[in-house]
Amino acid sequence: MPKPGTALLVHWDEGEAEIYARHLRETGWHVRVESRSGSDAFGYAKKTRPSVAVIYTTRLPSHGVSLARELRCHSLTSRIPILFVDQPGAAPSVDDSVSPDARCTTDDDLVTVLAEMPEFLS
Repeated sequence: MPKPGTALLVHWDEGEAEIYARHLRETGWHVRVESRSGSDAFGYAKKTRPSVAVIYTTRLPSHGVSLARELRCHSLTSRIPILFVDQPGAAPSVDDSVSPDARCTTDDDLVTVLAEMPEFLS
């Protein structure tokens, strides 16, 4: 049985971010939404070390890529699992060069992918 924790959800549209966050909260996750800046998201991650960083690449993918690289380069955040979320049917916005251990999914499969991540299995 998965053990949800705290997810840092990064999406560059606040309204859409809240919709996605609500869906995660309904499945037991505590969610911190960041839609203003990658810098704010990084600061939060550094301070609290969430269980996972869920980075939407459906808008401004380059900002999500920059945030992922920043997370991987800092000792306090380098072990936070990263999950990129793209639109169904879209070509992936990121590749292994960003973070070889990051996973990619779509919003439709997000909850399932989180539940199957080894970090969250009891």
